[in-house]
Amino acid sequence: MKFLLTLISCAAVIWSSAQVPSYYNNVDLTLTGTEMRDALTAKLQSSTFIPYTSGQFDTWDALRLTDANPENSQEVMLVYGWESGSDGDFTNDRTRGKYENGNNAGDWNREHVFPRSRAVPALVVDDPGPGTDFHNLRPCDVQFNTLRNNLKFIDSDGNAGTTDGGWYPGDEWKGDVARMVMYMYVRYNGNGSSSSETRCLPKETCIGTLNDQDPDMVDLLLEWNVEDPVSNAELIRNTISLQYQNNRNPFVDNPALATVIWGGPEADDPWGLLEEEEEPGEFIFELDALVLTNGVILQWTPLPQSVGCQLQGGPAGGNDPLTETVAGNEAESFFVPKSRLKQGRSYQWKVRCATGINPITGLTPFSDYHIFEF
Repeated sequence: MKFLLTLISCAAVIWSSAQVPSYYNNVDLTLTGTEMRDALTAKLQSSTFIPYTSGQFDTWDALRLTDANPENSQEVMLVYGWESGSDGDFTNDRTRGKYENGNNAGDWNREHVFPRSRAVPALVVDDPGPGTDFHNLRPCDVQFNTLRNNLKFIDSDGNAGTTDGGWYPGDEWKGDVARMVMYMYVRYNGNGSSSSETRCLPKETCIGTLNDQDPDMVDLLLEWNVEDPVSNAELIRNTISLQYQNNRNPFVDNPALATVIWGGPEADDPWGLLEEEEEPGEFIFELDALVLTNGVILQWTPLPQSVGCQLQGGPAGGNDPLTETVAGNEAESFFVPKSRLKQGRSYQWKVRCATGINPITGLTPFSDYHIFEF
């Protein structure tokens, strides 16, 4: 959601780059593709479902918390809405009183972003389960909810509404929708034989090109995930969802998980999952020599992930009779004593680093020679 929110407490749920929530401590974040998807599926299974409607805490109560208007705690934000009541049409309002819920015109009710009828089996709400998962529920104007019905999502621009036989969620909501549908796919990736094996395939609720790596995914969702970044409201929602449902939406925590799994355009990546490690052959060394009265200190910047470096050298123009290995993560210098040098003579030395020692492995190419006179 692109519009700015001013709730001061938002700062409490915004983490710095590379800070991964402890919720993911037992997830191998080096995985990619289907393996990453399956790891997240396994992680998300440990959730606690709440009733759809009851005399206890239910999804009505949950949405009053997860979707509270940060500028007015007595209101909820309405998915697909974009207007604040000035045009006289309440169906497109962005907010509404949090207790103005029900099934009458002017009320808000619960929108299943992934439509109930497009899951296999269909999402039911009689018992706590996939149909009451509030990572898939959003407050919505009653009439707008009816207008959307179970239309598939389709690309467009501007405000929400029907277009070409589909439903465009609006510029401010398309990213939210994409991340919710991705969550439903990963969380409910069963065989469709029962409620415990619920299947929610993106291709069943979205119109667009199917993903090359996963024919059940639609590339449009990956594009929306990038074009409409995660808002503070989504982060707040995720934190509250963990408290009451005992799980999170991974694609809100890190949109780049979608890139890791399905490819496509690179999404925001607060954990640095998409950062490529520098290949040894791409690292450029600059060997230097500090000439002293009692010898020479050879200096260089080591490969960041190296555990040692190797130097070779000797008299300039010769065959490098000397080989020295310097072990350690911060191997960056080597002292050649005066006893191994001759006054007025030129010398040549070069360096390379390794990611393994004893035996040496992962060797980079040698640097250019550094020639100096003692």
